[in-house]
Amino acid sequence: MFRSKFTKILRIVASIFLVLVLVLVFCSLYVYSRPDHPVSLALFKFVYNITPAKKSFLEFYSPYRRDVNARYLPDEVDKLLCRNIETTNNEEEFSAIVNLYTMQAGGREGDCIFYVSESVKEKIAAEIIKQMDTEPNLWGQLILLEEMRLGKSLGKGYIGSSSPPYPSTREEWDEWKEEYLPIGKEKYQEWWKSNLSWDEKRKIDPLKDAVIHIYSCCG
Repeated sequence: MFRSKFTKILRIVASIFLVLVLVLVFCSLYVYSRPDHPVSLALFKFVYNITPAKKSFLEFYSPYRRDVNARYLPDEVDKLLCRNIETTNNEEEFSAIVNLYTMQAGGREGDCIFYVSESVKEKIAAEIIKQMDTEPNLWGQLILLEEMRLGKSLGKGYIGSSSPPYPSTREEWDEWKEEYLPIGKEKYQEWWKSNLSWDEKRKIDPLKDAVIHIYSCCG
């Protein structure tokens, strides 16, 4: 008798759990496909607030990883994440948000991240430096780090050679990035290690006289 009741309870719990999983999957797919729709925005906030795996959720959500909505962050999502990055005491959440913005860097990072406080910009810079050794997105990390140093958007910022010859084909660009992006990483890591204050560091260009440069483009 007891075993029968226990089995029924387990089945009920398993059914509820399955329904919750299906709801979360549906919510994630809806958010993924229609990022600007009011329902999608509400679902994004709901899933983001309840999921313990914020990094995975934001990586899945990031328009950098799909071809929807021209890959831009919706304004409401941008505002929510920037509010959270200013106020959260959760290191994992902070890291997850920074990781998202590095994936969006280069013109699709929204408008809010450039207006966070200087103390948060410094924390973002520190987090990017740390992520350079763990996350495979050096291109976006360097661009967002430079934007934090400058305190402004670089528009459709990009990284290129400081002088000719410039890569022209896809293959040449891939070879160039593999060879030269690590130089940018090294320069910024050296810049960060100095004992200067954040205000003093911001005034120093880590890529001055380097073979690569981070350019602003297109507003």
